[in-house]
Amino acid sequence: MKELFLDTANIDEISTLLRTDAIAGVTTNPSLMAKEILPMTLAPRSAGEKWAAYVKKLDDICQMFQAHSAAKKHLSVEVITLDPQKMFSQAHALKKALGRYEKVDLHVKIPVMFETLEVISKLSDDKVKVNATACMTALQAKLAHDAGAPIISFFYNRMIDGGVNADLELQRFAELNRNSRVICGSIRKSDDIRRCWASGADIVTASTKVIKEAIFHVKTEQAIQQFQGDIEEWLK
Repeated sequence: MKELFLDTANIDEISTLLRTDAIAGVTTNPSLMAKEILPMTLAPRSAGEKWAAYVKKLDDICQMFQAHSAAKKHLSVEVITLDPQKMFSQAHALKKALGRYEKVDLHVKIPVMFETLEVISKLSDDKVKVNATACMTALQAKLAHDAGAPIISFFYNRMIDGGVNADLELQRFAELNRNSRVICGSIRKSDDIRRCWASGADIVTASTKVIKEAIFHVKTEQAIQQFQGDIEEWLK
């Protein structure tokens, strides 16, 4: 089944869209998180205090799941270090802090690099669900898949920006893939959603702006206004 996720760390956007079953999950990344928690971190803080603020923001998001989601939904959260040992520790810390929420299907995003394949495998052995992120090629995705990642995230338009045939790479991985689910992020327009699904992605994650564009059509608006105008004229 093809699914649509919301790509944001904004509490208001999450609480609004979690109320509909049209959105099956939420993805975050360090850039989105930094934008949302920046006012909290303007004052000088230690690294430990900043990590605590990061986890607190993610905990707030999990509370939105508990309050507004009718069923368990996916949430991807990301480590904020490039050191493999620290990634491993942060992933476990995130699971410990956020894994208690019954309506959150928690996955920890680990960027795909040679140095992180062991991290992915060890986390998989420890029953920490991994979203192997920032994939640009089918080969990268295959290595992350074989390391144990149940979720693989491709960055669709970043692939195109880099001269990669994104649709072809998705199709190639679909031929190699056995049991990982594929998320496509880096979505810039509503037609990207359709293209990613058509090329083999199981899930597309997009901003609120793109999701609003996806549900809008000028002829739909014209029909709605016509019907409403006709009935209001009759009701006079």
